[in-house]
Amino acid sequence: MNIKSHRLLGWSICLIVLLCITIYIGQQKAGFHIDELYSYGLSNSYYMPFPQRMNEWVTGQDYLNYLTPSTEYTFQYDSVFYNQSQDVHPPLYYILFHSIASLFPGKFSPWIGLSLNIFCYLVSFSLLCYLAKCLTEKSWLSLLIGLSWALSIGALNMTMFIRMYSLLTVWQLCLVTLTYQLYHKPKQANFYLACLGIIITLGGLTHYYFYIFAGCWIAFNCLYLLWQRRLKAVFVLGTTALSGLAIALMLFPASLNHITSSNRGDEVSQGLRHFNPLLNLQTYLNFLSKDLWGSIPSWVIIILLLAGLTLLLKASRNSFTAHFISMLSIVTGSYFIIIETVSAYQTARYIYSIYPFICLLIVWAIYELWSSIQPKISNTWLLTCLSVFLMLALTWYHSSVSYLYPERAHISQISKANHALPVLVLTSQRWMITKAVDQLLYYDNIYPMTTPNMDTAIDTQGDFQTAKAFVLMVIEDDFDNAEVKASIEAAYPNHHFQKLYEDASLTYYLSTQP
Repeated sequence: MNIKSHRLLGWSICLIVLLCITIYIGQQKAGFHIDELYSYGLSNSYYMPFPQRMNEWVTGQDYLNYLTPSTEYTFQYDSVFYNQSQDVHPPLYYILFHSIASLFPGKFSPWIGLSLNIFCYLVSFSLLCYLAKCLTEKSWLSLLIGLSWALSIGALNMTMFIRMYSLLTVWQLCLVTLTYQLYHKPKQANFYLACLGIIITLGGLTHYYFYIFAGCWIAFNCLYLLWQRRLKAVFVLGTTALSGLAIALMLFPASLNHITSSNRGDEVSQGLRHFNPLLNLQTYLNFLSKDLWGSIPSWVIIILLLAGLTLLLKASRNSFTAHFISMLSIVTGSYFIIIETVSAYQTARYIYSIYPFICLLIVWAIYELWSSIQPKISNTWLLTCLSVFLMLALTWYHSSVSYLYPERAHISQISKANHALPVLVLTSQRWMITKAVDQLLYYDNIYPMTTPNMDTAIDTQGDFQTAKAFVLMVIEDDFDNAEVKASIEAAYPNHHFQKLYEDASLTYYLSTQP
């Protein structure tokens, strides 16, 4: 076998192993974050972005229709566009999600969303390996860089979280890889520019944070071209980027309202007006530590990264690789600082898409550090591999994959066992009903009720007062459970309430009377 065949075999084996790992972990997913349930509902409900029916009797089928497309409403992309116009995100991820769900009408399963994420995860791994091979010119190092990301807790968290961040990662990797090709294959510049414009359109239709990364990336590339006095190239690249943005806005005009007038847009605007990079810096560094390098202090990784990149840039001097890796480092750091400053919610999901670039920079820095003492230690590749897998081992030792919710397996058993009983659902705000739609779909008769003060306004529906047994579900984040229970018992003096399940936002009771 020649070298190219060995590379292909190694990459194929890694893909198969990674696929098996994600399938194994995906089988453990037993529950959903509320945003994941929005992914299902916004993609598949027919012109109903949010479950709105309250203070009236509904059935589990109503909630199943929210989460899955029925046979008559498969491949209804006009509905997806409408739902997203009422939300705060662009529609591309939801269009792909709906396409997969439409192949299995009426079927609610985590694999509808996981299949799309796993595909994006494998594509991202392949793109990262390819980009690393272009930059390092070392096949083994590029594969190690790809695995350092793909086997990290952060990459697997992103894959198990049924949202658009896996797709966003693909577009950002495509953007950087296509730009590299644009420099190295000038004879095919028109082709790569067209692809670049398409990627900017697709990225902008996936998540608005893509514009932050793409804006920084295009801006620094234009500065680099300007420094080289390639004014025409600056104009062409800038025009291509703006064309991609314009096409995205034309395809989904609601983006303008989302960016300027929605609650998410307002939160970002406030973050920019009160720009303070130190406010959430430690929180986001802790995310990186937990997801990528375990218990190693972040300052150690930062020093290591700076030292390795300094050696790399010193060795490369004024080469294109040195300039490219400098731009990638600056843009990745800029994106990190901007996101941790402007995001209203402190969560790692917003920086998942730059994890591949961080892994590329860190692993390459480790390699350069070991290479700097080459006269004393000859097994640079072995020491680099050991260093990377030590980091991965520490990460897995100190963290575990999130978004699996194994405790929800118990609540699903409760729901299935009591499906014939009527259900009274109490919550103070209409939108919170979404937290429980994956459980409510099992029941035949449900009465969702909003009440502003849980301790004084428990429902006294005659159907529940006379029922021999019913399920009471309380959905809230900040109610005092003792007060809730006291109010419930006062409203239903003839009933005995047994708590079956409780977590941070959901409490189950089984009500019975003699």
